[in-house]
Amino acid sequence: MKWILIVVGCLALLVALVALVGSLLPVKHVATRAARFHQPPAAIWAAITDVDAFPSWRTSVKKIERLPDHQGRPSWREVDNHGQSLPFENEEWVPSQWLVTRITDPRLPFGGS
Repeated sequence: MKWILIVVGCLALLVALVALVGSLLPVKHVATRAARFHQPPAAIWAAITDVDAFPSWRTSVKKIERLPDHQGRPSWREVDNHGQSLPFENEEWVPSQWLVTRITDPRLPFGGS
C-alpha cells in the first residue's frame, strides 16, 4: 500500500510541475516556417493564398467556410477531419515574399500568428 501512495504522490508532483511550467510560458507566441521549393515564388504564393483550394492539398483540412473580410483582410474558417473548426485571417502580406496568418477566436486557449 505504501508503494501505491508513493507512486500516486510522484505522479501528482509531476502533473503539478508540468502545470507550473506551462503557466510560466508566454501567452503570445509566433510560429515560423521556412522551406525551399523548386517553383517560382509566384507559384508558391498562388498556392498558399488560394484559401478555397486548401482542402485539395492540406490533408487535415476537410472544408473551408469563407467569412466576411475583416478590415479589408481575407477571413475564413477551416474545418478539420474531426469536425473542429478554427477561424483565420491574413494579418500581413507582401505578395510572393511575406504572409502572416492569425487565429482570430479570442475564446480559444491558444492563438497567435
